[in-house]
Amino acid sequence: MRFIGKKYHFSSLQWVILIGLLLSRIGTSMMMPFFAIFLTNELGMSYTLAGFVTGVSFVSYLIGGLLGGVFSDRSGRKMIFNFSLFSYAMSFFMFAIAVKVLPLSNFLTFILCTINLLAGLNRSCIDTLGQAILADLAMPAQKVALFSLRYTMANVGNGLGPLLGTVLGFNGTINGFYIAGGFALYIFIIPNIRRRT
Repeated sequence: MRFIGKKYHFSSLQWVILIGLLLSRIGTSMMMPFFAIFLTNELGMSYTLAGFVTGVSFVSYLIGGLLGGVFSDRSGRKMIFNFSLFSYAMSFFMFAIAVKVLPLSNFLTFILCTINLLAGLNRSCIDTLGQAILADLAMPAQKVALFSLRYTMANVGNGLGPLLGTVLGFNGTINGFYIAGGFALYIFIIPNIRRRT
């Protein structure tokens, strides 16, 4: 069949990045749509502050790709990509630790804003550099199919995440942070294990 040809025969690293993108989007969208609910219902934060804390990651996401490109030119794409993956995973665990240890206060709001700001930067770097690495690995004839599949994976992950979060009961609880962090940490660990074996 024509469909199963070199154009659709991707390398194992390409599949790792694509599956990683799917899991990352599932983990992120499993928790982040309910983040404001968690802040208001569980922590008692005002709607204004909850909206501000939630929104800062989208602001930082806008400039993260640019910063990721600058740093990757100096230190290499894989290094910055791995650093961003690890930092993104840690941000979810830091969310969980912060809300568990610190009482509701201006300091907690500042900490959550800072963590979410860094999470947005890292997520933008992951998306931008992930696309760049996929482009580097792809043959010219593969690029259209590869990037079509990438956007499909991203959309499927974004669609499945909130549904799974609701079904598994993570809507507005601290458990969602651990699950999202676990997904992101898994995506960081697997490619590095593969390179060492």
